[in-house]
Amino acid sequence: MFKFIEVKPYRELVCYIETTEENFLKNLNIVIDNIKEKFNIDFSEDEIKELINDYYVTFKNSSGFVDYLKSYSQNKIICDFIILNKDDFNNGVLIHEINHYCIRIFERIGCDIKQKTSEPYCYLSEQLFNEITEFRTNKLKKSNEKKNTKSINRKKTRENRKKN
Repeated sequence: MFKFIEVKPYRELVCYIETTEENFLKNLNIVIDNIKEKFNIDFSEDEIKELINDYYVTFKNSSGFVDYLKSYSQNKIICDFIILNKDDFNNGVLIHEINHYCIRIFERIGCDIKQKTSEPYCYLSEQLFNEITEFRTNKLKKSNEKKNTKSINRKKTRENRKKN
């Protein structure tokens, strides 16, 4: 599962990805295809292979990480990623990776993190945490509803077989 989040007021885009190792490559390719379409960017095969290989190695050895996708032809960062391993998920890992991302944004805009800048930093991390947890809650709710519907349908099928 993934979600693009516009980071206001910094005019940045972050993509939250939560996946398992088994589905990592498939999901990352789906996200990259979405980015290509959204920004009308064509990445070279080598760029994509390098990105996927680097990300996969990092993903296999961690509960989550933060990185970015850069268009070398445009010489700019297109999208940042917060990528979490669904099998190791907990809110502590989520907060940890959100903080890495927030630090990256503050470095990018040339703002040192200290007491005077802590409020915007905290608002940014709060915004991301709230959007991601709302997204996760809705996805999990839909997933559970599908499971319950399937279970009810199976039960009805068994009951109908017994009647016949």
